[in-house]
Amino acid sequence: MMYCTVLFSLETIVSFRGLFVVVYFGVGKSIGAASGSWLQDVFGERGSFRVLSWVAFASAFLYAAAFYGHKRWRMWRGKAEKTSDAVVPDGKVSTISRPDMQEMKNGIDNPSLVSDE
Repeated sequence: MMYCTVLFSLETIVSFRGLFVVVYFGVGKSIGAASGSWLQDVFGERGSFRVLSWVAFASAFLYAAAFYGHKRWRMWRGKAEKTSDAVVPDGKVSTISRPDMQEMKNGIDNPSLVSDE
């Protein structure tokens, strides 16, 4: 729920949190209970467990495929583009490519932060 502090103004945060709680606990759990009891009526206890386990497996597979595909797309796009230029304290302009940024260790070895002294 921390994202609501970024997306909404201070006056509407409480309203959004209330709406989120109603949707999550009210609608979400009601739909889950109804669909779970329907699955149990149709497939039985073991069958509904098997159906839900296959749904969980398929969801995990689709999530992994989407994550891997998005990661590959970002790497492919990163090779073609460079980041915007950064001004180093001595006035020079430094261009850092994306693969170089991945090798950095939390900005400690960032050329714009390291002093020449």
